[in-house]
Amino acid sequence: APRLDADPIRLVDTFDWSYSVIGNDGPVLYAVTNRDAPNRKIIAMDVRTRGPAGWRTLVPEGEHVLEGALVAGDRLVARYLEDAKTVVRFFEKDGTPAGRLDPPGIGSIGVSGEPGDPELYYSFTSFTYPPTIFRYDLETGESEVFREPELTFDPGAYETRQVFFTSRDGTRVPMFVTHRKGLALDGDNPAMLYAYGGFNVSLTPGFSSSNIAFL
Repeated sequence: APRLDADPIRLVDTFDWSYSVIGNDGPVLYAVTNRDAPNRKIIAMDVRTRGPAGWRTLVPEGEHVLEGALVAGDRLVARYLEDAKTVVRFFEKDGTPAGRLDPPGIGSIGVSGEPGDPELYYSFTSFTYPPTIFRYDLETGESEVFREPELTFDPGAYETRQVFFTSRDGTRVPMFVTHRKGLALDGDNPAMLYAYGGFNVSLTPGFSSSNIAFL
């Protein structure tokens, strides 16, 4: 029963940093911000203090970019971009680490969930894995397929691994290599090489039927 005639509380009214509220427990808001954290972090904002003095860092900035977060069940779910692939980590609401999601392989993940629910849903795709939706039990940590497309090939016949190279300026560049299992990587196989990166855009694993035909 909110008081709709109450005066609004100003938490942020500048454009110095970005703030994205992902949930709340009463007057405490959970938010993702890049305030003093270029790779982003998760903070708690108490509206009763009306200012940064009442803010707490729950999940500090890490080595990898925090792409997004949400509250599912009674946990914070954080989605990171690590070496051009998605890694999903769980935290208690006080910031204590609570494990990570174990996807079917190296790929790209999208997550959806609601506070108080016993489950969340996530989509997974990779170079040989078409976009598939999984149900994840927050209590047991088990995943099961919820929706998947019909395939005319066996993705289990292929494998993807990640390798790294050093560019001319010293940057560590990740690359994915996908091929049929058992293939001798001796330089005598036809290969298709594609790369892109720029403007804060990364080329992450994704499914392509034309690439499957090539494989």
